[in-house]
Amino acid sequence: MKWLVKYTDKVQGAYKIKMLPFIRMNSKYKNDIGLHQHEYEHIKQYFMLGIPVSVVVFLLSNWLFALIALAVSHDLMYTLVKKYRQWSEVSAFKKQLKHGGSINVAAERLSSDYDLGITKEEAIKLLSK
Repeated sequence: MKWLVKYTDKVQGAYKIKMLPFIRMNSKYKNDIGLHQHEYEHIKQYFMLGIPVSVVVFLLSNWLFALIALAVSHDLMYTLVKKYRQWSEVSAFKKQLKHGGSINVAAERLSSDYDLGITKEEAIKLLSK
């Protein structure tokens, strides 16, 4: 999946996802395996939802709508459904933590950066399951 990551110094912070499955990552994080695993998990989620949705849309309509469904299904669910966004981020942070990092830092980010309405303590419990 490395071909889906473009490194650039124009990104503020660690990464910027314009639209999955393509990720623009700050060059200084090129060797951060945990961050890569986090973002690769989001790419997997994109296809895990997008492929079945696009097949159904194709069967009901045509290939053009199926391609659109593939392109936007994960992004729409992530944006509109808080429980899906929580599941997506918890899964991605768990992958990241397998390669190092602090559960406290991950929980802090999870509780404050994703509009999930959870406390740091709740985030720690989710990450510990």
